[in-house]
Amino acid sequence: MDAVSFKKSLDGNLLYNESFEIYTGTNGIADGWTGYWHGAAGEYKVISSPVVSGNQAQQISMAGLGGLYQEVAVTGNSTYEIKGRVNITALSSGKVQLVVLYYDAAGKLLRDERSGETSLTNAWTTIGGLTTAPGNAVMARIHLHLESTAPGAFIMDAVSFKKSLDGNLLYNENFEIYTGKNGIADGWTRYGAAGDFKVVTTPVVSGSRAQQVSMAGLGGIYQEVAITGNSTYEIKGLVNITALSSGKVQMVVQYYDASGNLLSDVRPAETGLTNTWTTIGGITTAPGNAVMARIHLHLESPAPGAFIMDAVSFKKS
Repeated sequence: MDAVSFKKSLDGNLLYNESFEIYTGTNGIADGWTGYWHGAAGEYKVISSPVVSGNQAQQISMAGLGGLYQEVAVTGNSTYEIKGRVNITALSSGKVQLVVLYYDAAGKLLRDERSGETSLTNAWTTIGGLTTAPGNAVMARIHLHLESTAPGAFIMDAVSFKKSLDGNLLYNENFEIYTGKNGIADGWTRYGAAGDFKVVTTPVVSGSRAQQVSMAGLGGIYQEVAITGNSTYEIKGLVNITALSSGKVQMVVQYYDASGNLLSDVRPAETGLTNTWTTIGGITTAPGNAVMARIHLHLESPAPGAFIMDAVSFKKS
């Protein structure tokens, strides 16, 4: 036995060292993970910037097919959710992929699934999806890799693999994970006018934490998610506006193509109702050439205001 832990958790993540915070080796690979490659050997490094969760992330430079993996015990016929945040820093061809390989008790490969992928560069993008283990599966090998004929480099952070029936594409959708000092839950990014951000323990409607934003002007938080063109998505969340004299809190979905060009800007939901938890949301369809959606939760107001978000979801509908 090695690397045994017992800790309080609300996440259910089955992976060890999922945010690459633990590194005691000399090979550049975070503890609990294994490097692999087909063709040229890769270069691995645990870095402290840029990151989206905690203080460290895993950087991989590769030509050909390769990356790192971890093996996890699973239950047959169970549905799992796999997600991770990826930042591709160099890429001329190919994609970064999340792959799940299922094995039986004899070590025989049963299924090979590509659960999430992206080729978008220089942006933290959440990739992932749902996968169901075959009936006789006992183990899943989780691969994070680059599949390309030319050299490329990417950074992985905040990877999760857990039982789920939800299909939510967002990472840290309930704002439960907070390891920073800037008041913004892991996996989310602030933008817009100067504001005050805080992860709060009350009031909340899901789990034990929620995200509070105080702002004057236009601003809030966002997360980028890999999506499929021509697909319909449902966005939903709970908002509690604690102070507002004008303007509204809005959910905004911006769609981008593989070159990072903005294709459309959709406002599926908004509210100006104060001092109550209100569910807002709607349905939106991605343009045919869209590969990424940027999910904005923000206040648009000329005067100062404050709101709390919790239980946000963005999934195929």
